Amino acid sequence: MRAAITGWGSAVPARRVSNRELEDLVATTDEWIVERTGIRERAIASSDESTATLATEAGAAAIKSAGIAPDDVNLLIVATATPEQPVPHTGAFVRDALGLRLGSFDL
Repeated sequence: MRAAITGWGSAVPARRVSNRELEDLVATTDEWIVERTGIRERAIASSDESTATLATEAGAAAIKSAGIAPDDVNLLIVATATPEQPVPHTGAFVRDALGLRLGSFDL
């Protein structure tokens, strides 16, 4: 038995927030943030985006990238530090949204 990564996908929220925009909300400056973190902007999920919707988008792209059918996938692992909710795991939402019939878990 062997495992292989045959495709990949990604998804990032469309909304971008710059450090300059944060200056109005928090007592900081663009220069302060960049000097300490190197971050100039970040992606912020909209109210209709979540870990599960972004993971579903990435999963669909991975299946397409691999050139396989959803039925060819044997296991779904969602690696996240921001789960949808504790139970059921985010992988269950992604699995259902992709129409997969397999085991899944969050890592």
